[in-house]
Amino acid sequence: MIIKKLKKSYSKSKYIIILYALLFIAFKYIFNRNFFDVKIFIKSFESFETTENFPIVNKYYESFDLLKNNNINFFNFTPDLSKDVYLIYKIIILNYPKKFDKNSQYFFSFKNEEVNQNCLVVDNNKKHLKLIKCQN
Repeated sequence: MIIKKLKKSYSKSKYIIILYALLFIAFKYIFNRNFFDVKIFIKSFESFETTENFPIVNKYYESFDLLKNNNINFFNFTPDLSKDVYLIYKIIILNYPKKFDKNSQYFFSFKNEEVNQNCLVVDNNKKHLKLIKCQN
């Protein structure tokens, strides 16, 4: 009798856990529907993603200082940086209310990335990112 009750309660709890997991995934998708990507979903479970001082320093924290120090409200990304979907997603989220704008003259680029002839380096004082200004 007790064993039957335990089996019933175990099967109910198993379904409840599955239901909560599906709801969690659905809410994650709805919250990030504009930027939903499997990489973003998987990386959201990594503990280093939430802190700046973890041994793996996050590149996107530098973007906040670059925009703040140079008093810039709109920014864009170079093609090399645009390949990393997760990184641009985190930069956009971190820097709100400053906004991503495709027509902006200011670009984030990787530190080791070459700068075009019609572009000037505005700020190069960070470890991973730099800010450049390009004339259209």
